[in-house]
Amino acid sequence: MSSKPRAIVSGCLGVVALLLAVAAPAAEREPRFTRSQVAVKIPKVTLINQKGEAVELSALLQSDKPVFVDFVFATCTTIC
Repeated sequence: MSSKPRAIVSGCLGVVALLLAVAAPAAEREPRFTRSQVAVKIPKVTLINQKGEAVELSALLQSDKPVFVDFVFATCTTIC
């Protein structure tokens, strides 16, 4: 198949996919997940950020930026 018919087929498939996406109104779509809400008391914890600075966990959670916390523990005596 030459490149021109392939381009036409690809374009048609793209249009069909777009039409299918638009055809289902957003109000009728099932939500992909449900968001749970819980009330928790955040303990007073001081963390060390990527710059080596001490930061209160509660201050991080009150900001408008996403927060990613990763706890790593390793006891390698040689290369892990």
